[in-house]
Amino acid sequence: MEKGTKTFMTDIKILPDYWNQGLGTDGMKKVIQHIFSNTDYRLLVVPPNESNPAAIRVYKKSGFTLTAAKRWNKNPERKHKIMELLRKDYLSI
Repeated sequence: MEKGTKTFMTDIKILPDYWNQGLGTDGMKKVIQHIFSNTDYRLLVVPPNESNPAAIRVYKKSGFTLTAAKRWNKNPERKHKIMELLRKDYLSI
C-alpha cells in the first residue's frame, strides 16, 4: 500500500447524557476536516458495528458511504460495516 493513502479511525464515544445533540456529527466533521487539511491521506475508513446505528448515522452525516460488511473471526457479535470517505468526495461536499 502506498504510504499516506489510507487511515483507519475508531468510533467516537459520547456519554449517554450528550446523545442526540449533534455532538458526534460535529466532532467527526472537525476530525475529517483536520485530517484532510493537514495530511496527504486520500481515504478515511471507519468500521462501525452494525449494532450501533447511531454511529452509522454520524458517519453518513459526515460524508462516509457504506462499502462493505465484514464478519470478523466468524463471530456473529463482531459484524462491522466498512464505511469510506475519499478526499475528493469530501472536497466536493
